[in-house]
Amino acid sequence: MPPSAEPAEPAVEFTDTGVSTGIEAEDIGEAGRMPFDPEQFHGVGRRYPIDKALFEVQAVTVTGCDAGELETLHRRARILERKFKKLMDDLAFHDAISSGTGSAHKVNYRFQSMKDLFREVLSA
Repeated sequence: MPPSAEPAEPAVEFTDTGVSTGIEAEDIGEAGRMPFDPEQFHGVGRRYPIDKALFEVQAVTVTGCDAGELETLHRRARILERKFKKLMDDLAFHDAISSGTGSAHKVNYRFQSMKDLFREVLSA
């Protein structure tokens, strides 16, 4: 039986003041440079961060669709987009994805709202 190897030193160290990788900026060299030309984004509007609760409810709802339903949703993308924008204007839905997202009532509300939206588009 081979002797057991010593455990490797952790690549990341957690300290009282944060996380340290032990790598200095000077050590990164060319690998730390941007892999794209910042000018390629000239004129592109601001992109907003992904809303975790919204992503979750959309991902779970899509996962519950079969292939035929997904194809129908794809064909009816304009209807889906219009109804989704209307849903985003619903203050209760907006609240359910933006603050206190862990409450059972808000979780149920956003999942039921998204299921209803998909049902409406599929039956249109």
